[in-house]
Amino acid sequence: MTPSVATPSPLVTTTPQAPTAVTPNRLELPERPGVPGQAPDGSVTSPSATTSGLFAPIDNWQLSDWVGAGAFLLVVALLTAIAVMSLMSKLNAWRTVGQLQKIGFSTVVQPTAHSFTLMVPAQGAGAAFSHTLTGLANQQHPRYDVVAIVADNDAETLAAARLAVERNPGIISVIVHRGALDRSAALNLALESATGEVIGIFGQSSIVHPRLVQLVDSRLTETGADLVQAGSQRTNIGANWWSLHSVLDDYFWHRSQLPSLVQSRTLALGENAVFVRREWLDFTGGWTASGESTDGGIGAALSAAGAQVTAVYSPETVTRERSADGLRDCIRDRLVFNRTLIRLIRDCGARRMGTVRSRVEALRLLILALIHPVAGVFIPALAIGSLVLRLPTIVVLLTLIPLVPVVISGVVKLAALAEFGALFDQKIRLRDYARLIFGAFPYQLLLLACLIDPGESVAESSRLANGVMAGEGGPRAKRVLRGADTSIDSDSRTLPPAAFGALEARPGGTK
Repeated sequence: MTPSVATPSPLVTTTPQAPTAVTPNRLELPERPGVPGQAPDGSVTSPSATTSGLFAPIDNWQLSDWVGAGAFLLVVALLTAIAVMSLMSKLNAWRTVGQLQKIGFSTVVQPTAHSFTLMVPAQGAGAAFSHTLTGLANQQHPRYDVVAIVADNDAETLAAARLAVERNPGIISVIVHRGALDRSAALNLALESATGEVIGIFGQSSIVHPRLVQLVDSRLTETGADLVQAGSQRTNIGANWWSLHSVLDDYFWHRSQLPSLVQSRTLALGENAVFVRREWLDFTGGWTASGESTDGGIGAALSAAGAQVTAVYSPETVTRERSADGLRDCIRDRLVFNRTLIRLIRDCGARRMGTVRSRVEALRLLILALIHPVAGVFIPALAIGSLVLRLPTIVVLLTLIPLVPVVISGVVKLAALAEFGALFDQKIRLRDYARLIFGAFPYQLLLLACLIDPGESVAESSRLANGVMAGEGGPRAKRVLRGADTSIDSDSRTLPPAAFGALEARPGGTK
């Protein structure tokens, strides 16, 4: 008989309860001083109690936080705008092939229509001054003469000038004055005896292309301009750590930024390869002592008076010169350049010639040329500071935005350096690219420091601007060496070629 098996009872399970949220027992954590959000007794504080300003949640921002954030965004926007506009001004000449051709000399040379007097003030130039004068004397133009202005106590420069006169009789004349003159006074002294319809001004160490005067003559005929700023380019990129940056600044300024200023009828003249119609110099009374560039002051005055201006840059015919030898000279040159820009800004804002649009464009370009070091310094500083301080992600991203045009500008400079080497037959080495990259920020710091002008007196500024110490007041003497003879302007006496002759005192350095 099979035993009976009991029927199993149904399996009964309890209904699971709803899960409860697990809360960490933060209140019982051991004391860990210095942990953000935790009090010394181990208790947790609310985030709003430990953070403020940009670190706090937006919901907890106070009015002062919103004002600070708005000011920060405004600074970032301004720096970005400066960086973008600075980049665009550098690239202006490379927008189209036609733009590059427009700023160069015409391929069709017009017939000779003007006579020229080329003036070269010199102080401490030494034996190299003979090469400068000889280069000017070899111009392929039928109607020009060269006038050098030298102090009688500068024996080496005086000997170099006499050598150039002996090699080029009838073309070069040398005005010798007693004691040193500043550049303005020296040019005014030479202007008194100048015979050309157009006055050209060159630096004492310039290397001038033999066709330059011919091409400028053609440009004057084509455009009817009253002032011409021909291309001037520093070329000694390896002289010191800042010279490479100074050379590229020159390259961008003369090739891209200066032609943009010309379109607004404003011209910031340099102190080399400048050509001005004689009647305009008579109109302004010549050069005046100021803290600006000597010829920059003339350019500002004539631009404000309505003179027609033009600038031209051709790598083949550019006038070559050297960068400043010492850091003091570099700072001095930059201070002079800044003063010239400030005068142009003041005159451009005050004058009533041209359209409002052209004046606004000129002001934009001039102010940008003056303040671009601000962006060059503060944009990298803001970005690095935001990373070091571990600011919120949104703040870091905002500070990185202005870096984009700065980085692009750096790439453009690298390309420009390669182009510069090809155009001027200079070998660009890897160390030059390294100097350009790692020296960029220190150079911008140097330019930013130059915005702080010590504010010398007018006379002292003029002496600094021209690099020549002015002599004491009182009678001066002037004599002129021409060809085989040295004649004194006040009479018809001639002196033997081996001597410069006796000095004749004249009040104020006038005839």
